[in-house]
This record gives sequence, C-alpha cells and structure tokens, in this order.
Amino acid sequence: MLSERDRRHLLRLKAQIIGKCTKCRGKNISCSCSDIFRLEFKKVKANIPIKYRTASFEQITHPETSEVRLKLKNYIDKIESHFEEGDGLFLYGSTGLGKTSLVCATLIEALKKQMTGYFITLDRCVSMLASGWRSEEMKEQFQSVILDTDFLVLDEVGNETRTNVTLVKTCLNDVLRQRSNNLLPTIITSNLYFNRIQEIYGDEVYSIINESCIPLEFKGVDFRQNVIGDTHK
Repeated sequence: MLSERDRRHLLRLKAQIIGKCTKCRGKNISCSCSDIFRLEFKKVKANIPIKYRTASFEQITHPETSEVRLKLKNYIDKIESHFEEGDGLFLYGSTGLGKTSLVCATLIEALKKQMTGYFITLDRCVSMLASGWRSEEMKEQFQSVILDTDFLVLDEVGNETRTNVTLVKTCLNDVLRQRSNNLLPTIITSNLYFNRIQEIYGDEVYSIINESCIPLEFKGVDFRQNVIGDTHK
C-alpha cells in the first residue's frame, strides 16, 4: 500500500516524465515515457528509499569496492539464472562503502527485467511481522512483500533495535528459511562479519545464509568520513 507521500511523488513524476514528453506529450501509452514511469512506479512499490531510487553501479567509485562491484555486475548479468536457483547475496563488512546503494542498484536491475522486489530493514520487517498478529491485512501484506516477492532486500541486519531478541531471531530465521525453501533470493546487507552472524542469530540463520547467499565482503575506510574531512580542509 502506497503512502500519501509516495502518491504525491508519483504524481509529480508522472507530470515530469509523461506530461512533458516531447515525443507524445502524454498522449501515447506506447511511448518510451510510459516505460520510464512504470519503472519509477515499481521502485516506489518495491519500497526503495527515495535517496536510492537513482542508484547505479557507476555512482560507487570507491577504489576499494572495485572487486565487489565487479562480482555484483556478474551477478546482475546472470540475474535470471540466479533467480531460478534462488541465489541471494550477503554483503557484509566495513561501513560507508555503498552497500545499500549497490543492493538498491541490484534490485532496480531486477525490476527492469520484470521481476518483483521489496526493500526493508530487518527492524521494519520484525515490526511488520508483529503487526500481522493483530491485523489480517498486515499479515497478508507480510506474506506478499516479504515471503513471496521475487527479490527481498533485508538492509542493516545487525543494526535493529534488540528489545526482543527472541522475536528478531525468529523473524529472521522464518523469513530466510521460507524464502530459501521456495528458491526465492534474499539480499542482505550487514556490518557484521559471518562469525558475528552466527553468534548473534544462531546456527540456523548462519547455515541458511551460508547455503543460499553469495558472500561479498566490503573492506576499506568509510568514504563519507573522507568527504567530511575534505570540507574542513
């Protein structure tokens, strides 16, 4: 379900993309402007944050991420095959190296290939699960956008509010297990290394991630610190 903010955003985009199209001036649904707008609609429906809706591999130029970006590019080039096999991704390691931007760019590529997807933090995923206990509508939404979507992006695993550790573990375990059993890829970002995943979430979660996700380690210095440092020189 779209928020009022997203509805307003889409109306503005429709006016900009279709209404101001120099080819058809908004009068031809077969024009390329309609395809561009449909992709923007899919990004909103996939819950990609506004900041990352224009994410692309070209934007991440940190030299220490070049090897990871190449592996992600290879993943995208074979994304249909990875989808059929249920191969997800586990991006982990240093902060500030563009993990969220890169997974959003990956999700956008999946949307371009007519696949479905959804972006959510683990914190919000746990809240959605809990809301489903009180609302049949939320329960159905959880099933649709979390368990059944083609590509699920779980962002910031390890940064969630741990007021109920058992609930977090149960949610993560159930989501990963159901999606893995149905060969649906899950893409995870985390600042935690593999040994910490096992320590915090348990052997089952660690085993599922190890079995169903391709690990990509990020190493280096937070490029945002360099930007901040440069502003004070």
